Amino acid sequence: MNGEEILNEVRLLIDNNQFARYNEINRAYRRLAHMTPATWLREESKDVINFENGVSEYTINIKGMRRINGLWVYGTDSGDIKWNFVEEADQKLFERKRSEHINLNGEARAGLPEFFKIISVQNDVIKIEITPEPDAAMSGRVDYTKEVAQIGRDTVPEMPTAYHDVIAQLAASYIIKDLDLQRDAMAQANMLMMDANSNKTKNIDRPKRSWLKTGYSRWGGYSRWTGQNRWRMY
Repeated sequence: MNGEEILNEVRLLIDNNQFARYNEINRAYRRLAHMTPATWLREESKDVINFENGVSEYTINIKGMRRINGLWVYGTDSGDIKWNFVEEADQKLFERKRSEHINLNGEARAGLPEFFKIISVQNDVIKIEITPEPDAAMSGRVDYTKEVAQIGRDTVPEMPTAYHDVIAQLAASYIIKDLDLQRDAMAQANMLMMDANSNKTKNIDRPKRSWLKTGYSRWGGYSRWTGQNRWRMY
């Protein structure tokens, strides 16, 4: 459904054919996008950051990004050229890791970036510092969940069509302040999420799939992730 069709459904639910506002529809859309796994909103960019030889501070333009899921650098690790996850660290951990890359002469030892900390966030720009400093120019990549666009008359929501009715139902509950209708909408959304992420498995004695890796995090890394939530942007 496009925005006009969702609005028509809202009109039926609230019994008001003259209703013409999209505010509540967009409010419902944002709420569902924030609570669902939103794999259909996940993208990556190799344009927002590239690492330079001997440079430790960088800026990332986060316009259009709701949440950054991972920072990566393309370089050689243990003899393999691959994408390597760069972990976020708090101030204390970052300083400890940086000190590990200083030699006896007090000089910073360059190499493949392993950790970063956030220096500042201003408007649509994040400034970060990495350690160790790159010893060569390297490509960077940011995995992120993009922000949903505003729904207008001709806009089609960027989520599976099964959620479109839920958007209308939740929006209607906001308009007429019906908590029962809101609970029904949220229950339907939760059922859709459960269907999309079913953990039911038959034939459990079958061999494990290679893509079932222990410790995987939706933030883009594996068990090395520090567990911090600083990259959440709502």
